[in-house]
Amino acid sequence: MVKKPTYEELALRIKQQDEELAERKRLEKKWVQVINSVDEWYALLNSDLNIIDINTPCRKIFYPKLDKKDVIGKKFSDLAADIKLRYQKIKDVLKTGKPYAEEDIVTSPRISKQKYHINIKAVKIGNGIGIVAKDVTEQRIVETALRESEEQYRLVFDNAGPITAITYFDTDLKIIKANNNLLYEVGDDFENLEGMDMGMLFRRLPKEQREMILERNKKIIREGKGAVFEDLVEFNKGKQWYYSVTEPVKDSNGKVIGIVVFAYNITDRKKMEEELKKKNIELEESNIALKVLLKKRDEDRHEQEEKVLNNIKSLIVPYLEKMKSGKLSKRQESHLEIIENNINEVVSPFIHDISSGFYNLSPTEIQISNLIMQGLSTKEIADIMSLSDKTIESHRKRIRKKIGIINKKVNLRTHLLSIQNG
Repeated sequence: MVKKPTYEELALRIKQQDEELAERKRLEKKWVQVINSVDEWYALLNSDLNIIDINTPCRKIFYPKLDKKDVIGKKFSDLAADIKLRYQKIKDVLKTGKPYAEEDIVTSPRISKQKYHINIKAVKIGNGIGIVAKDVTEQRIVETALRESEEQYRLVFDNAGPITAITYFDTDLKIIKANNNLLYEVGDDFENLEGMDMGMLFRRLPKEQREMILERNKKIIREGKGAVFEDLVEFNKGKQWYYSVTEPVKDSNGKVIGIVVFAYNITDRKKMEEELKKKNIELEESNIALKVLLKKRDEDRHEQEEKVLNNIKSLIVPYLEKMKSGKLSKRQESHLEIIENNINEVVSPFIHDISSGFYNLSPTEIQISNLIMQGLSTKEIADIMSLSDKTIESHRKRIRKKIGIINKKVNLRTHLLSIQNG
């Protein structure tokens, strides 16, 4: 016969059950807090696949205007039209007990038909189903953008122009990546250059030049500062000139993890520069020869002018002076004055330099300047021109003023000769 529990034993059992119930409620409350705080979507379905529990993230996506109590009891297939297509797979979980998991795209019918990429998993829990889904939409968008960016990068990398070779080296100066243009420039029968060290790339160069190139790139890695270079290097297709821009590649902490080299083939430009240098040298030589010829021509011209001047002074001027001292009619005096003026214009060796542009000397001032350069004194000039000494002195002052030496201790004859001789 089973012994009946005493009152104290029953009271103890009831107390224990109450404590267990309180603990269960506390755990359930904590569990609800946990599932509502996570990013994953959570829903619990009964055997008819009706919702008996749903967490806040999932409810806000599919039933943003309903409270949780209003969602409980709704059919799981009402969540989204897309889910109906997977409804049978979820029902199969009840029959087979095997979990169902896949990545899918669902559309929220209540948030502007927004599409969500989700990782969904359904497992049998008792007589019902537990469903957990993670929103990976942002991750997929980023992956798509990265893939497109990678495609664009590769497109630019491999099509950087017919003269641009781009090469990415690690800190050991081994090629990590190189575009097709480098293969074209190298001209060797390689499918790719990845893994090749820089020394091997420049194996056709003299040892001294090769070591110099290696050392300067090691320096860029050590110091983290870019540089530009011009080099004559030799590959399979011969010697070529390259202009290269080398920049360090750094990680998020600023540590150098490699270098990238942009190399431009400037052989054609160098050839043009060499041709231009040759032409410049030839032109300079021609200019020097021309200057010598011009100088000789000026010397010949001055010499000829001096001869004409001396001949006129010795063969013509004395007779003109004799004629002026004789008795002449007014008409003869007029003709003589015209002859004298014309001769002065012809014999003035610097009439073009002075009267036609810079100092604007009058014909009389040019005549006096000419006589001054011949070494004649004021009195001698006055006698020749039948003018007073005072008039000649006045002309001398005006000449000094016009050529810019008024009130300066500069010999007028010396200055006029310097102007004449250029």
